Amino acid sequence: MVTITLHGVLNLYAPGGERSVRIELHGPTTAGQLLELMGIPLGMLSMLLINDRRVGPEALVSDGDLVEAFPFCAGGRGLSGAEV
Repeated sequence: MVTITLHGVLNLYAPGGERSVRIELHGPTTAGQLLELMGIPLGMLSMLLINDRRVGPEALVSDGDLVEAFPFCAGGRGLSGAEV
C-alpha cells in the first residue's frame, strides 16, 4: 500500500477531496503512473517526492512509500516540460 498526499489544487483529484489517499500496488509502478490513475495531468506538477526525496515521475514506488505531489503556485514549467 502506498500513501499519496496531494497538496494545493491537486486535492480536487482525490476521492472525497481528501488530502491523502492509500493505493494498493499491483506490480512495478511509477509515481507518474499512480498520479495518472488518479487523473492528475503530470504537467500540473512542480515537485514530486517519495519519502521526502525529490524524484521524477519515472521513479518506482514501493509498498509503504509516501508519495507527495505539489502543484505550481503560478506559472512555470511542469515535470513534463509543458509550460503552465
